[in-house]
Amino acid sequence: MASPIVNNEKGIVLVSCLMLLLILTMVGITTMQTTTLQERMSGSIADKDLAFQAAEAALRDAELEIESEVRFINSYTGPPTDPSELRRVTALLDGPFTAACSDGLCFNSTAAAADTWTTTKVGLLRGGAGTGYGSQTGLAALPRVAAQPRYLIDFQCQTVAGASFCTYVFTITALGIGARADSQVLLEEAYRLE
Repeated sequence: MASPIVNNEKGIVLVSCLMLLLILTMVGITTMQTTTLQERMSGSIADKDLAFQAAEAALRDAELEIESEVRFINSYTGPPTDPSELRRVTALLDGPFTAACSDGLCFNSTAAAADTWTTTKVGLLRGGAGTGYGSQTGLAALPRVAAQPRYLIDFQCQTVAGASFCTYVFTITALGIGARADSQVLLEEAYRLE
């Protein structure tokens, strides 16, 4: 004889399946969010790296400009009391190198503290001042960046204790920008011709 069909099912299988489906959906959404976040982070790192490379390129461009003497004389080995040297330094300071950093050539004429002077130069670069990459050396524009890097060259004539000559030292401050305008890297180096 056939067993009678019991009709006291409460839908437990349906509820169990819906709970399992809900859990799987939550796991899937969490995985997608994690993947999206990791993708953004790797993109940000790549963009920061591009900005760093652009700033490095600007430093090399400034070095080429210093070595080529396109806008100014880059060295002197005579005594600091030599009248011709004093005229040359005066010509550099009265000419292309100014406290306003016109045309990307700076001179700290007020002898401001180093951190204040650096802050001033950073503000100038972020405000759009400075020499554009390749504008003095003829190098081709960098690809994939939101804006071409810029740099400032700061002139100093240092007399080393016990030495009989003045050494020209140039501090180069460069701002590189990545694929997005908010990815910026600032580098600074002291450059001296040997």
